[in-house]
Amino acid sequence: MTRPREIGLGQIGLGSWGPNLVRTFAAIEGCRVRSVADLDESRAAAIEVPAERPAFTRDYREILADPAIEAVAVATPPETHYRIGREALLAGKHLLVEKPLALTSREGRRLVALAHERGRTLVVGHLLMYHPAIVKMAALVRAGRIGRIRHLGIRRCAFGRLARGCSVLWDLGPHDVSIALMVTGLAPLAVSSLGRAFIQPGLPEVSFTAVSLAGGALAHIEESWLAPQRDRQLLAVGERGMLLFDELAADGAHLKHFARSIRAGARAAGGAFEYLDGGATAVAVEGGQPLEAECRDFLACIRRRREPRAGGANAVAILQVLEAAERSQRAGGREVRVSGGGGT
Repeated sequence: MTRPREIGLGQIGLGSWGPNLVRTFAAIEGCRVRSVADLDESRAAAIEVPAERPAFTRDYREILADPAIEAVAVATPPETHYRIGREALLAGKHLLVEKPLALTSREGRRLVALAHERGRTLVVGHLLMYHPAIVKMAALVRAGRIGRIRHLGIRRCAFGRLARGCSVLWDLGPHDVSIALMVTGLAPLAVSSLGRAFIQPGLPEVSFTAVSLAGGALAHIEESWLAPQRDRQLLAVGERGMLLFDELAADGAHLKHFARSIRAGARAAGGAFEYLDGGATAVAVEGGQPLEAECRDFLACIRRRREPRAGGANAVAILQVLEAAERSQRAGGREVRVSGGGGT
């Protein structure tokens, strides 16, 4: 087996997530983390890497100017993603940028267009799109295991972890919207959302978002930082069954198939409805870490010149849903059409 062509990578930003990217990329054969950039050198010194320690700089533009660096990963505050991402693409670098791609869909579209113009790979850190159980769920839905999708329910709650200057919608929402669109495979048409801010004025800590999808399906997303314990579930309800992903399942069966459905028709004895219940079974899921899968996809797309799973166009669609949800919250929950989502 031939060794993959080595790709030199630079890491920009070593806050809470950047070191994870450095360690993961450094452990992948065919990737060499050549340099890292941050304003705090002590963060770089604290990183433990399995290979040669990368060089350090306080000026990320030194990374962009280095011809030995072919790709960059950006894990800086969200308000800097567009500016740094644009500079990286203009410098001819392949780009992995943490979510969200930008703070507006307009900026996101500009980055996508620039990546296409320069022939560069653009991946956005929608990490859950690489989670093995969610990848399996999406595959089962596409294969028709539960029939046509009727409803998708997402619940993500925990205590604390407030992000200063950021609502729960914009902190957790990029992940939840990404998996809603991935699992259903349906275009978002309109959004109705309610949020409440109790601690940071104008920045809700609790959010309830309903997304109307093409074909009549509905996705409902509940997000909260004000819950006594963690709760992370994803439920897909179809015409012929249901799939439930429970990240914290006590029995270790994180993905289950329920052969349960309700039908309306003449075959129902003594009434208008027929209730079918074939029980529940655990679904086998391959192992692997989402972050490693994301990083490997980025490198593979650079080498093979193919579109990544969490690419730029997908990230723009997510931003459009989040923008519509925020407008809806400001309007007291009024339904808002999604820009570019097929609505009028």
